[in-house]
Amino acid sequence: MQEQFPSPCVGSGRCCKSSACAFGEYDHEAQQCRYLVVEQRVEGLDIYGCSRYAFIVEQPGAQWNPAFGAGCCQNLFNEHREAIITVVGQGSATRAAIALGRPTKEAVPLPRLPHE
Repeated sequence: MQEQFPSPCVGSGRCCKSSACAFGEYDHEAQQCRYLVVEQRVEGLDIYGCSRYAFIVEQPGAQWNPAFGAGCCQNLFNEHREAIITVVGQGSATRAAIALGRPTKEAVPLPRLPHE
């Protein structure tokens, strides 16, 4: 039986384009959080980050929302994420996250499903 681990953030920005965290503000015209910024471009791919990161990580509750470094919460059908993993991480989300300097936590096994 194989352990399951959360997938690290690679800066696709999809979570902040879907909604704003407790510290953000959603901009309906731009269709993303107003604090979402392009931090770098790698081979034509935008790598996103939060312009309020330094402030947010100092706030109580930030480890749960937005949980920077806890892993990607929107990795399914995320074509931009897949492109970043392919180009930057050579197929590995972990390699991509490390190469991009993304905050990561030690992998913690996810709860197993009853049938596993």
